[in-house]
Amino acid sequence: MRFASPILFQLLWLIPALLFLHRYAGWRRRQAAVRIGDAALVEKLSSSVNRRRRGQRSLLLLVGLALAVVALARPQYGSKVRVVEREGVDVIVALDVSKSMLAEDVKPSRLVRAKGEVSTMIERLRGDRIGLVAFAGDAFVQCPLTLDYSAARMLLDGIDAATVPEPGTALGKAIEVSTSLFPMKSDRGKALVLITDGEDHLGGEIEAAREAANRGVRIYCIGVGSPGGSPIPIRDLRGNLVEYKRTEGGESVISRLNVEALQAIATISEGSYHASTPGQVELDVVLGGIDNMEKTLFDSREFSEAEERYQYFLLPGLLLITASAFLNDRRREGGGVRGYE
Repeated sequence: MRFASPILFQLLWLIPALLFLHRYAGWRRRQAAVRIGDAALVEKLSSSVNRRRRGQRSLLLLVGLALAVVALARPQYGSKVRVVEREGVDVIVALDVSKSMLAEDVKPSRLVRAKGEVSTMIERLRGDRIGLVAFAGDAFVQCPLTLDYSAARMLLDGIDAATVPEPGTALGKAIEVSTSLFPMKSDRGKALVLITDGEDHLGGEIEAAREAANRGVRIYCIGVGSPGGSPIPIRDLRGNLVEYKRTEGGESVISRLNVEALQAIATISEGSYHASTPGQVELDVVLGGIDNMEKTLFDSREFSEAEERYQYFLLPGLLLITASAFLNDRRREGGGVRGYE
């Protein structure tokens, strides 16, 4: 037998302390009787007390308290095997880091707003695996599926508009790379959150969305930006505005949120489209949908844990304490209490 909290045995020092107080109280009663002075009166007043039962009452209380302390120390004997299963949803976040995400039609910029959405999502996940993909003209895995949310958040902090050097926006490539991160063995619990302004320069996003849907991936699209559009700023290393991006003909490039493309992608995969808002209320819907998805089993582990045996000490201890409370230490004779008739 072992004890999980042996330090609580220190409470057993209360037993001799209580015994001392009991003896001291008896001594004080005897001293008070001596001060009365009339031996016959003292004998008459004390004749109703059953000293044997008083001692038994104290013994029951002290033994009961000792057993309760042993129970608090959590005695353990034997062991049992417990199976712990971890299940959840695999969530891949594909984050658009193309130059159009530097547009400032949402403050402070589309990219900053998008990273804030991802950060909040990571904070609110509970037991689901998270992965990160950054994309522009190409797509790269920044974080494979993991339960280490701190590591995912650290990798997210390092993502910026220079993470993917290939210019342009390739939604199809982003969906394709993200889909490849999901395990092949299961069609359950797969969610892709695509955060982008929806602009695409290479095509293929519809075909990629269909292939993802065939593999059981549900795509949630969060559009960042405004349909009216905004020019794309070019800044120096200090963050100062140099100019706005222009075409070869010298015209200012206006980047617009492509709602239709994102709605089509979401519809194909039985997901949903939502516009990014300052209060991030769209995350309530997205995370609610993810939480309602059928979970997949990540792993199953067996643990051997000791059997708790505290009840074998606690129950008799409580019974003894209760018995001591109900044990009468007065003698009864002829229906009355001697000395008070």
